Amino acid sequence: MARVRKKKKRKTFLIVILTLLVLFAAVAGVTMLYINNSLSKINHVEISQDPADLGIDTNTYSDDKSTTIDNILLMGVDSRDPKKYTGLSDAMMILTVDKKNKKLKLTSILRDSVVNIEGHGLQKLTHSHNFGGPELTIKTINENYNMNIKNYVQVNFFTLQKIIDDIGGVTINIKPDEVKWVNGYCHETARIEKRTPDVLKGSGPQKLTGMQAVAYARIRYVGTDFERTARQRRVLSAIFQKLAKTNITDIPKVANEILPNVETSLSSKYISSTAIYVLTHGLANKVEQNRVPYDGLYSNGKINGQDVIQWNKEENIKKMHDFIFGTDISSTNNGSTTQ
Repeated sequence: MARVRKKKKRKTFLIVILTLLVLFAAVAGVTMLYINNSLSKINHVEISQDPADLGIDTNTYSDDKSTTIDNILLMGVDSRDPKKYTGLSDAMMILTVDKKNKKLKLTSILRDSVVNIEGHGLQKLTHSHNFGGPELTIKTINENYNMNIKNYVQVNFFTLQKIIDDIGGVTINIKPDEVKWVNGYCHETARIEKRTPDVLKGSGPQKLTGMQAVAYARIRYVGTDFERTARQRRVLSAIFQKLAKTNITDIPKVANEILPNVETSLSSKYISSTAIYVLTHGLANKVEQNRVPYDGLYSNGKINGQDVIQWNKEENIKKMHDFIFGTDISSTNNGSTTQ
C-alpha cells in the first residue's frame, strides 16, 4: 500500500474541502496561469487508484452507475499541539459532489464506530489512520460501508483557524452551555500560539473568529458525539457559504494562505473542473448534511475496554446509500453490504 509524498507535513484536527472552494472565484475570472500556480502549492499525495487496494466492491460499482456522483473523504487529526501528532483521525466526513442532482452533501461517520480494519480486526474507525494513513482509512470505509471513495483531502488545524479569520469569520448560534467550553479551548489554543484568547462574552447567534469557530467544533462535553459532528458540519457549511460570497479580488490572498497547508490526492485537473461546476451551479449554498450511524440503528458497547459505537450494518448502509446516491447502490447491483 505505497504512498508517495511530495512534501511531508503533520496534519491536525478538522478536515475541509477548501481546496475546491478557494478556487471558485479564481476559476470564474482569473487566468488559467494563476490557477495552475495556485494548485502547484498544494501538498499532493499519490495513492493507488486500484479498486482492490481501496476496498471498492467491483460487483457493486462495476456498471459505473455512480459516475455522476463523486465521493471524497475529508479527514483530520485532533491534536492540540501541531508538534504532537497522534495519528488518529478525529473527524471523518464524506463530501459528495452530486452532478446528477446538482447537490453538495456532507456525511459524518462517527470516529468510534466499530469496523473491521485489514490486519487489525475489529477496532474503532479512528484507528485506521494510525495503522495505515489516508489510504487504509479510505479502504476501511469502503469495505465497511460499501462505498467507492478514491480520494481524500486533509487540512491543518491551525490553517482552518486562519482560513476563517481570512474570510472575516463565520456566524454560528452558540448555546449557553457551549460558551464555557469554547472559551476553555480558546485559552488552550492561545497558550500554544502565545497570544490573547478570543473569548466569547455570551451565547446566541454571533460572528466567530477562527479561534472561536475551531474551539466550537472541538467541543466534546456538551451533548453526544452526534452533536459534536453536527457542530463540525455547521462550521464547514458556514465556511462554504462565506467563501461562495468572497469577493474575487480577495481569493488570491486566501488561496495563497491555504493551499500550501492542504494535503490531497485529488488531481489539479479534477479540482479546477469541479470548482467551475460547483461555482456555476451555485452549489456552495445548498450543502445537505447527514451522519452515520442513524438514530435507532446503533448501540453503545466496549471493545478492548474502550467505549465504542456498534451499528446495524445493513440498515445504516441502506440509508447512507439512499442519501448519497439516491438509491441503495448495493441492492440495485446485487452487491453485498456485509463483511
